[in-house]
Amino acid sequence: MAKLYLKGYNCQELFRRIEMLNFNLKAVKTFILFITTLGLLICGTMLSFKGQSGSATATYGVVILCLIFSSLHEFEWFEGFGVKAKLDKKIKEADDAINKLKEIAIPFSELLLTQTARSGRLGTMIKRRERYRLVKDIEKPLLALGVTKQELEKIKNDWYLFDLCSPIWDNLKLVLDTKLTEKRANLPIGNIAEAHKLNEEIRQLEVFKENLKKIAYQNNLHSTYQDYVNFINNCSVFNQEEKEKLLKENSDLIADLKHYCENHGFRRLEHWFKKDDEND
Repeated sequence: MAKLYLKGYNCQELFRRIEMLNFNLKAVKTFILFITTLGLLICGTMLSFKGQSGSATATYGVVILCLIFSSLHEFEWFEGFGVKAKLDKKIKEADDAINKLKEIAIPFSELLLTQTARSGRLGTMIKRRERYRLVKDIEKPLLALGVTKQELEKIKNDWYLFDLCSPIWDNLKLVLDTKLTEKRANLPIGNIAEAHKLNEEIRQLEVFKENLKKIAYQNNLHSTYQDYVNFINNCSVFNQEEKEKLLKENSDLIADLKHYCENHGFRRLEHWFKKDDEND
């Protein structure tokens, strides 16, 4: 009888040790994935600073996958991003883990979408049609995770900035640069009063250029279209005729930006694709 009791005790102790070993293995695996994720994030940041946008985008994508795998053991069932796994915790704990994964996915997806939107800007730019498809493909798994459309719009700030604001910004900057070149070329020699007057006009032009840059890089893009209209109307270096001409020439571009901000969709999607093809 004592031997049977001892055997039973030994079995219980063995199972306890096996369970403890499994727990330790899970902890080690999670720690290794965390260190790997941290290292990849640092590498992605360094690649971004070096201007290697394509490599940085791929690195951020791997970071998101590492975060998913490091959280898999906390779910009852998980399916998404092409991954399916059976897991061993309660449903309530799985709900908490899903919320945690969603919170993690949003900032890292913002990095991924930003790199996608900016990659190739100084040379081999990704075509608008291709970037549009890429962003749509990234949206699908995020929506499946429970990320709201409002959160997705926040993630896609760079999409608005580069593709809808830039043409307006470029047009206005060109006009200001042209005026600056003319003023500097006409600076008189020997006429101090006239030179002082032109220098003041040049200073004002440079101030308005800085104000224009602030509009382009602000965070609240939902008011940007009105900011461009206000900039034109309030810019003292433009006469009334120039203001009316600029508003007319940029009316469609401003309307496109306004429509996207208010409706979260393109006003002239095929036209937008076509303009990209014309720049080849």
